[in-house]
Amino acid sequence: MAFYATGGFVSQLGFSLLAIFWIITGYQTVTKIKKHNVYEHQKWMIRNYSVTFAAVTLRIWLPLFTALFGFENFMISYPIISWLYWVPNLIVAQWIIGRTLQERSTIVK
Repeated sequence: MAFYATGGFVSQLGFSLLAIFWIITGYQTVTKIKKHNVYEHQKWMIRNYSVTFAAVTLRIWLPLFTALFGFENFMISYPIISWLYWVPNLIVAQWIIGRTLQERSTIVK
């Protein structure tokens, strides 16, 4: 579906990279738990959840951009949304993972 995304190459690239990251994070979750590495599995699950949750985030950004900028600017808004709906989710996931690492290192000391 990413190859047929509205908004041209920028949108297609955004949707394609999300699909690739979703497959990578899903694969990593399975491989880590098969190796009984629960902590790494948890980190990859947080990442996987963040890119999976992008489907919800997309549905938040679309009406918001339409309300703010109008439907007549949809072709400008959509390429922005094609990145905005998943990259911030992944950044927040990494922040959560980093925070968790700090908490664990503080507990160990």
